[in-house]
Amino acid sequence: MPRWIRHLCRHKGERRPANGEAEAALQRAESDLKEIRGRATEVDRAVARLREIRQQNHFAERFDEIFGGGGG
Repeated sequence: MPRWIRHLCRHKGERRPANGEAEAALQRAESDLKEIRGRATEVDRAVARLREIRQQNHFAERFDEIFGGGGG
């Protein structure tokens, strides 16, 4: 039996420091993801408002072009 297979069989399921670090990193990432998902509606509202403002500015520019608004 190759040595690496024997190693896997002997150390099956043992916790190593690297695994603990990886699990801690995973927990931090999951926590961050949960926080970000919680703010999604707030972000969606801000995006919708910015789109509305951009649309209003677009129409104001068009009116100025069409009716010669004395801005320039």
